[in-house]
Amino acid sequence: MRRASHPDRVLVPARPSPHSLARCRFELLLKGAVLGVFLAPLAAAQEPVKARRVELASEFETTTTRSTLVDGEERAFGGAPGSGRGAPQPSGPSVSTVRQRVVFDDFEGPESPRRYVTVEADETRTGRDGSPQTSHVEGALAGKAVVRGIDDQGQAVLVEIDGDTRQELAGELALGVPGRVELDVLVPPADAEAGAELVVEPALRTALRTLFHPVAAERRFGGGPNGRGRGSRGRSGSSGLADWIGLLESEAMTAKAVAKFIGHEEREGRRFARVGFELTASGAGSPARLGLNPMTTGGRGPSAPMPGDADAEATLTLRGEALVDPASRRVVNIVLKGELAWSSSSKREVERDSGKSTFESKHAVQGTLKLAASLRDAVR
Repeated sequence: MRRASHPDRVLVPARPSPHSLARCRFELLLKGAVLGVFLAPLAAAQEPVKARRVELASEFETTTTRSTLVDGEERAFGGAPGSGRGAPQPSGPSVSTVRQRVVFDDFEGPESPRRYVTVEADETRTGRDGSPQTSHVEGALAGKAVVRGIDDQGQAVLVEIDGDTRQELAGELALGVPGRVELDVLVPPADAEAGAELVVEPALRTALRTLFHPVAAERRFGGGPNGRGRGSRGRSGSSGLADWIGLLESEAMTAKAVAKFIGHEEREGRRFARVGFELTASGAGSPARLGLNPMTTGGRGPSAPMPGDADAEATLTLRGEALVDPASRRVVNIVLKGELAWSSSSKREVERDSGKSTFESKHAVQGTLKLAASLRDAVR
């Protein structure tokens, strides 16, 4: 755990609650303060702090099918060969459905601080007995103000800002957390005509990635202060989300993106531009090269990936529409639908008391998503 004091600059309020934000903002404006809980350098203290409120609502459904053959015969147990984990597993695919809601403010500034308001998820998955099980997860980032950083090992970390103190958060809380949401690639030229195609490659892939945000709870016990030691990992409300993130980030996935300016429409007396888009990607190689990890895929407690050579194939499609405010030239709403599919197989020979055996493992995943995001000014 590392702490550092910055008495001359306090970037964000300490642990604001959703119910207190409006009251705090009103009191600051009423007093004509210099945004005392969100100070810029004193020379610019009278300037309003600019922030973008991002609200993400998403639903991920993942269907996972696994099979293990031992000397050509299917076995219904989990665990890698020789691991000693032979708990029986019900036959048939396992299904998980996750509904997430994440709300945060991205502030402008040298460090681009972020203040989380809501981070939560509800998950329904197939249990070990084959029946659905439902759980609710409150994300550990809720109520925290953070900046992104790099630790001594060169790994991305999140640093919480609490008053004039900084503290590095558990390493697992930074996994998969996107940077600033930037969707400018979907803003059409001011003189664009309806039906005009937009140039969005390769930026659209990176832009859409920023809309995928995991939900992770606090570590329950054990481990070091940065979450990298032994112990129990906190629950995750992001089952299946890791596949989307991995495939979007993988250099082994070949992507194609297209977008078109549909036209203008009126909403609540305001004029907006509509833009449609589609991203497709495919790739082959090892699961790791494709950004996939069977251990993180949803279901009923997946078995460990079998050691040895593994081949995988994957496809991904995202399509949707964005609503653009021509005055500010910024995206204010975006909706997505998507599908992914990937499969892998591996084979390994293992020495056993009865002699040498051949283990074959097959893994198949299909996923769908619905995602909606709204973006607006948080502080004027």
